[in-house]
Amino acid sequence: MQPELPKSEKQRKQQERWKTMKEQGPVFYVTRTIIILLCAYEFGWLAWGYIYKRGWSHTPATFSLRDIIVDVVAGLGVGLWEWSEMRRKFEPRDPTKVPTMV
Repeated sequence: MQPELPKSEKQRKQQERWKTMKEQGPVFYVTRTIIILLCAYEFGWLAWGYIYKRGWSHTPATFSLRDIIVDVVAGLGVGLWEWSEMRRKFEPRDPTKVPTMV
């Protein structure tokens, strides 16, 4: 069973993205998502530290291992969720494995 042809430009781009993701593998994709979240987190705290140093805020930027762990878990969840959504959307389905209600 072949997947359906893309119906729109957005779906065509998503299908191309899925092919790239499939070539790289789930481990690479999830790791990249975690790294992106950690970089965004660190950039935010560096910006907040700069704001505090300039005197624009009276609350210092604190560095917490707990926050990093939360970012890693969130990145893992988001990466796995996106991977499974793309796989569900673009992989051909096996009719014998499709659950049905009786």
